[in-house]
Order: sequence, then C-alpha cells, then structure tokens
Amino acid sequence: QIGPKNLKNYCMAKILMQFVDPKTYDYLRSKYQLGYAVGCSLDQTGDILSFYIVVLSQEHKHRFNAVQIKIDDFIHNTITTFIDDLSDEEFGKLKDAYVKELQVEVLTLDTEVSHNYNEIFEEFYLFNRRELMVEITKEITRSQFQEFFHSFIDHDKQRVLCTHVIGNEKRVVVDTDENINSSSSTSSSDINVEFITERFTEERVVTSIEEFKRDLLLYPAVTSHV
Repeated sequence: QIGPKNLKNYCMAKILMQFVDPKTYDYLRSKYQLGYAVGCSLDQTGDILSFYIVVLSQEHKHRFNAVQIKIDDFIHNTITTFIDDLSDEEFGKLKDAYVKELQVEVLTLDTEVSHNYNEIFEEFYLFNRRELMVEITKEITRSQFQEFFHSFIDHDKQRVLCTHVIGNEKRVVVDTDENINSSSSTSSSDINVEFITERFTEERVVTSIEEFKRDLLLYPAVTSHV
C-alpha cells in the first residue's frame, strides 16, 4: 500500500510505474524466467493507492519462497538503486513522457463521456483533472519523487501482503455452449484452502484470515482529492 490517493501521489505513482514496469519484465521474466506472465501495476480501493507485482509461475519449477525472494531483491536492491541514482535529466525525461501521455487528445466521444461520467459517479467533479495533473507533474522534483518511493518501500515503512495461489487437480470444464460440465466441476464449497506456513523471511505468516483482519489498522477516510 502506498497510502491515501491525492493527485500528487497519483502522478508520482504513475511515473514510478512507467519506470518500473519494463524493468519488472526484464528482471523477473527475461533474466530469471520466473513465470510466463510477469508485470506490475497500480490499484486503488477506497481511495487508497496500492502497488503490486504479479508473477504467474509454475510451482514445480520455482518454489513460492524462491519467487518471493527474487521479487523482494528486485524491489529493495535493483529498483531502489535505480531510483536513488536517477539524475535530474533522467527524471525530467520520465516526467515529460507522462505529461505527453496526459496531453494526448481525446479522439472519441465515448472516451470523453467516460472521463466525465467517472467524475460524477465518484463525486469528485474534477472535470479538468488531466490539466491539473499536468501542472502538478511539472512541479514534482527528483528529491520529492525519491522520498515518495522510500515512504512505502523501505522495510521499516512498508505494508506488504503476499498471496500465493497454487492450483490442484480439480478443475471446471466449460463446453462450447458455456454450460459447466458437472462431472468435472468443483463448487466453491468443495474447495479447501490450505495455508502455506513455510517462511521465506522472518515476517509474519497469515494462518487465519479472520485473525489477520482483526489486527489491521485502517487508513482514515479520504476527504480531499487534490
């Protein structure tokens, strides 16, 4: 989790994704071949920004803890080094690329309606959002960007949830008429969840979702979007 969403944090998060995403593929997919689908992205739930990395791997080729160690090393060594060593010129290019993305002309009425509808539906009413984001992005400094990155990546500050899903022999088969073949299907009530207790670090291992939820601290409700 990055923290409560506002326009400045969102702009810096987008710049970060623009920088990290290709390196995620190069490092975890091309170099270490950890999975056939590798990537990272942003998410926002309840106006809380989150950064996530997804690696679709094969358990019989790469144990889950080995994959997690590589992800951890990638974030805290490779990416952190790149961010810390960014020059003003390199950061300027990242900002310019994002500004150009924001300034791309809307070519369809459907896209324009979608932008405006989202502002109304979410009750933000920032119909000049992209213009505001352009101005905010231009004012972001390299040191602000680096401080933003360390505010949620550093070990003593980060909040991380690692989820590993391992398939089993039971599967759901769908025929061409989109009817489930009941002889080979598994209902949700038949699926047993097995918690993995093997550790890859000394971090806490979740063995009960209910107990884990009871101990969570919640961000306050976001009241400002600028």
